Order: sequence, then C-alpha cells, then structure tokens
Amino acid sequence: MIKYFVIFLTFFSVCHFFAPFFCKEIVKRIRVAELMRSPVVQSVKKYIFSQTGLQRFPSHSKNYGAHKPRMSDTEPEALKAEVKMPCVYKSEEDLEVEWYIHRGHRLSEQDEMPQLCAEIKQFDTMLAVTTGGRPIAELLTRSARHRILSPLEQAIETQSPSATSDGFRDIEQFAAELSDDYAFHLLMCYAHIDAVRLCKTQKAKDSGLFGNRAIESHISKASTHITFATKHNAQSAAIAAAKCALCEISNANPASLMRSYEELIALDKTTYAHFRKYARALLAHPEIGLDVLDHEASKMVKKTQDIWGTGAYAWMYLDPLGTDSASFERVDVTRFMEGALDIFERCPDQHNANLFAGFAALSLSAPVSGKESATQWRNRLQLHETADWIIDTHLRELHPLLWLKGAHWLFLESQELTHDQKAALGEELVLRVMQIHQRHADAAK
Repeated sequence: MIKYFVIFLTFFSVCHFFAPFFCKEIVKRIRVAELMRSPVVQSVKKYIFSQTGLQRFPSHSKNYGAHKPRMSDTEPEALKAEVKMPCVYKSEEDLEVEWYIHRGHRLSEQDEMPQLCAEIKQFDTMLAVTTGGRPIAELLTRSARHRILSPLEQAIETQSPSATSDGFRDIEQFAAELSDDYAFHLLMCYAHIDAVRLCKTQKAKDSGLFGNRAIESHISKASTHITFATKHNAQSAAIAAAKCALCEISNANPASLMRSYEELIALDKTTYAHFRKYARALLAHPEIGLDVLDHEASKMVKKTQDIWGTGAYAWMYLDPLGTDSASFERVDVTRFMEGALDIFERCPDQHNANLFAGFAALSLSAPVSGKESATQWRNRLQLHETADWIIDTHLRELHPLLWLKGAHWLFLESQELTHDQKAALGEELVLRVMQIHQRHADAAK
C-alpha cells in the first residue's frame, strides 16, 4: 500500500511541476491551429485589383496625376464609417523617428557635434529603439550624414567632381577634438558607407566620375573609422551594426557577413531590426542561398529563445517571404506562426500589428513569376489566411503608409510620390481591404 502511495505522490509531483509548461504549449498549438483554420482573405485579383480599382503603375509612370484613386470625395468618409477603425497617418513610430532625426539635425546644424556624439553614445549604451524597432543611436546620425553627403549628391547631379569632398572636409574641424570619441568615428563610418551607396547609383555610374577608385577609397576610410571606434568600445551594438553595413556594402565573403551579424545579435538580442537586416543581407548575397537563410533563422531562435521565444524565426523570414517566392519552399509555416504569436505576446503595439497584417494580406498577394510548386502554394495560402486572425485580434488602428509598403509590388513608382499622395493611396488600399474583411466576417455570422 505504501509503495503505491509513493508512486502516486511521485506522479502527482511530476505532473504539478511540468503542467504549466505543457499547458502553455497546448494553448500555443491551439492558437496556431486557429490561425490555420482562419478563412482565406481573398484571391489576389478579387482582393486587390477588382475590389480596390488600384492598378499596377506602368514603368514609365512619373506622377500621381494619371493614377488617382477611384474613390469620390465622399467615399473615404463612408468607408471609414463602415470600417469603424481610425486611420493614423502619423503613428507613434513616425513621430519618434521624426523627432530623433530632427534632434540630430538641430545639433549638427548648430555645430554641436560633441553633444550629438554624447547622445549617440547614451542611446547606444541603453540599446534604445523606437516603437518600430529602429535603433535611436543610428537615427541621430542621419542628419549629420546628410549634411556631409550633400556636396557629393550635388556633384553627381551636376557631374562635377570639384566639390565631392567638401562635406567631409567641413566635418573634419571636429576630428582633433573628438579623435577619442567612438560616436564620431561611427558617424564618419556611416557617412562613407552612404557615399559608397551614392557612388554605386546609376547616375554616378553614368557620369563616369565616381567609379571603383572612389568606392574603394570610401570603403577604406569607413574601415579605418570603424577600427578606431572599436578600439574605444568593443561592446557597442551601434559599432557592430555599422560593421554589418560595411560588410554588405563591400561585398564581404559569407563567413565575414554572418560572423558580423552574429556578433551584433549577441550584443543586442532585443532589437528585432537586426534580424530583418540580417535576413535581407543573406538574401542579397550572391553566394548565399535559402538553405543558409533557414539554417541561420533556426540558429537565431536558439540564441535568442530567452528574449523572443521562436520570434526570431518569424523576423528572419518576414522580408524574404514578401519578396522572394522561392522562400515559401523552405519556410516552416507552423514555426513561423508560433514565432508571430511570440512576437505579438512581447510587442503588442499597433506598429507591429499593422506590419504583420499588411504582410499577410498584401505582401503575400504579390504575383509569382513562373509556376509555384504545391509546397510553395500551400505555404503561401496558409500564411495569407492569417490576415483575418491578425485583424480581428490585434488591429485597433490603421497605418495606411505601412500597408502601402506591404503592397510594394503594386506601386512600382511609389518612391516618386509625395507623402500626401502615398497617404491617399495607402488609405484607399487599407480601407478597401478592411471593408472586404468586415463584410466577409458579417456574412460568416
């Protein structure tokens, strides 16, 4: 009798210890199953072209005038009343980004470079990010970098080499004072990386003035500055991020690129922008395939489990799935959905709700070049169907500009549009999508 009692007590203790873990896993599996059963949003033709009236811009399109939305003046208000969800054109993320860029602009224009560098270091130490996950330290450098690059941009525009280095010479007045300041070297490294990107543009190539010699010079100077910065602070996540950018722009070998991003994520696991940039860098490298992307996504899950659960897997696949149809062949759909659940649990903000809703509803509707395999089609459809669940459970406000980015494949010349024109297009798109969703949900009741 005592023997059976001891066995029962042991069994009860084990169950009591493991019950929370098993319950959490069962709940997660049920939620994933709910996502899988969610009704399909719509096929791309019915969902986008037929319902919204928005058409793919022709490649020669240069202005918005010939491609106005079909909505009348009163229709947007009627749609907003039907959708019953506010459109936010300046989200919390937009306001934060603007504020920090303006802050950097004010300090750089007033030649308060020591103060700017002090603030860059402060936010770098804090690993501070905006609502949308952008590192604040890097945002603070942007206006100063633009000031440095303006003469080079003008030289490319006018095809005149005379003033290409004026911006760099102007900033060198602070070099002696800030020679031991890693934030100053970080800023200069980014400025040279920006210069490489400018020199690689078609306009620069056409001018014949900014060829390989200029590119190699800027890469060399960026490397010098990042070496100085690392000597002063080897544990800086901002410096590690700049090293990754330098690896990308200089076409570093796969091992160097992956090692740089692994070092960055080891220093800063919490900033999810790093995962997305890493995935884009892997996808863009000519020597790296989807097998490597999948392997690295799984590796990042193991390294960041304590912070993100399986969220790193979803972050790593978010951009590849939206731009490369071949990635549907490799993605583990269930794991991606589990990762999305972990992300929503940790980041229940409206920026990410709109980001994932736009991704599921619109990015996954992009036309596919060639024929999809059965696996690609099934995985795409399953992920596309999650849009309903995200809209129903997480969306409380609409960010039209973020949805417009999700429909990047529709608007080939959207970069030529003004902010207001993009807002109008994004508004029509998201309101039509929400209208269809609402009517679909009402019909299912």
